[in-house]
Amino acid sequence: MVRVTERLRAEGLDPEIVSGGGTGTHDIDHELGVFTEIQAGTYVLMDTNYYHVVQRRDEPSPFGPALFVRTTVISNTQPGFAITDAGIKEVDEMSLTRPACHSISTTATAVPVIARR
Repeated sequence: MVRVTERLRAEGLDPEIVSGGGTGTHDIDHELGVFTEIQAGTYVLMDTNYYHVVQRRDEPSPFGPALFVRTTVISNTQPGFAITDAGIKEVDEMSLTRPACHSISTTATAVPVIARR
């Protein structure tokens, strides 16, 4: 991006806005000295993949999750597993960590939920 911007300026085309970067690089993008805006966006909801990535040198996890999925266990016939009414699009199957399970009802028992295709 630095070379593209320098080339544009050399041709007399000084860009007013240079946009780039992202949530994963927001802490170092300014060091390039080229961006006038950063396109960080994942931090808004903070998916579980980015949540476990070091985001800053001085504060590894500056952003926290802002959205959670609430689901109901509809079956738990096999010990240690549960079937919920949340589909594969509601649960982050690619996460390397197991989702946190919380019991809402006083009679319910929280069990690990595994998303499978």
